[in-house]
Amino acid sequence: MWALVVTVSLPLGKSPDQLREDLTESAVPATANLSSLVDATWTLSEDGRKGIGFYRFTSRDAAQARASGVGIGDAAPGGATVIDVEVLEVLVDITG
Repeated sequence: MWALVVTVSLPLGKSPDQLREDLTESAVPATANLSSLVDATWTLSEDGRKGIGFYRFTSRDAAQARASGVGIGDAAPGGATVIDVEVLEVLVDITG
């Protein structure tokens, strides 16, 4: 299994509820149909200035294909800006 980790900086003043709505309206529908996607999670830092999208794919090729469509400096939902993109191998997965 492989992960795509996308880190974004977020605009000041957006509440978690506003960001959740932005993601639900744009990122969730766009992500739901990605080839080989296992699951996706979006997180928010306590200060509300950084978010991380964590996407798991069944193959390295699928994770890299998605990563190739995301670049540093790109706009992201909620007025966010992409600041880092990484493809990582998932070594251990614990599902509760």
